[in-house]
Amino acid sequence: MKKLLIILIIIGACFIFIHQYFFEKKLFDYTMINVNVDVQGDAHLIEIPNGPTVLIDAGYQSEAKKSLIPLLKRKKISVIDYFFISHAHRDHYEGAFEILKSGIVIKKLFTHRPPELESICISDCCCEYGSYLKLTKMIPTTDVIVGQNIILSDSVWIRIVDLWNNNDSTTDINDTSILMKLETNNYSILFTGDLNARRSKRLVGNTDLRADILKLPHHGLEGMAISEFYKAVGPDVFLAPCPAKYWNTDRAKRSRDIAADIGVPIFVNGLHGDVLVSGYKDKYEIHANATSMPVFYGPKSKK
Repeated sequence: MKKLLIILIIIGACFIFIHQYFFEKKLFDYTMINVNVDVQGDAHLIEIPNGPTVLIDAGYQSEAKKSLIPLLKRKKISVIDYFFISHAHRDHYEGAFEILKSGIVIKKLFTHRPPELESICISDCCCEYGSYLKLTKMIPTTDVIVGQNIILSDSVWIRIVDLWNNNDSTTDINDTSILMKLETNNYSILFTGDLNARRSKRLVGNTDLRADILKLPHHGLEGMAISEFYKAVGPDVFLAPCPAKYWNTDRAKRSRDIAADIGVPIFVNGLHGDVLVSGYKDKYEIHANATSMPVFYGPKSKK
């Protein structure tokens, strides 16, 4: 009897293991695409099985041509259902022109265009308002609002967490970045655009920032959000869309120091290549192209 019980326990454990690792339903694949070969940029592809394809930012046009378009072609993606521009810097939206040029359809664009956007853009060194405006006229465009949910499936959605207001910087286009989360019932990923210091001070007390995975603002480089912001988010892992040539310099030192201080690993696509987050009901796995970077399993704790 005792031997039979042991056999049944072993069979049950094997069944659970096989079900969890071979038959568990995948909720999404999120790829932090390496559009950082020569210059910095952001491009984040979210694929929902039998559902919509989402792109958050698209990098510079030159980088999109080298990295983003070939990846979309390999995946046989001919339609992007939802495209988000986090803010009007060229290294975040310009690649969309290359996407359209390649014949890939973008059905809908989400962005944030406060009345002050043009004047902020004029004050900023790296913002070309005319080019950004042109793109919003080429694709059906909707302005997001705080609290808005964009439903991707019955288990996955994007939620708009915070937007620029006129108490934030009026000369830095980075601070107009949309803060949004990719959420499931059990964990979330916070996308921060290029959030900078002034607005991040306002956000530190916002408990809605909490997330399991943090996409570092401003490519993890100096000029990014204040250090207290990262502790307020309380992530298990950092994702940094940053060129390799910048990551080990003083420009990224604060990101490296914060990660060491709070004890989280960092995936850097300029160093590790495209970074893939595969999401399941109760867990996610993070894989990098570079075999030197071990697979990360989360969440470590419920936020």
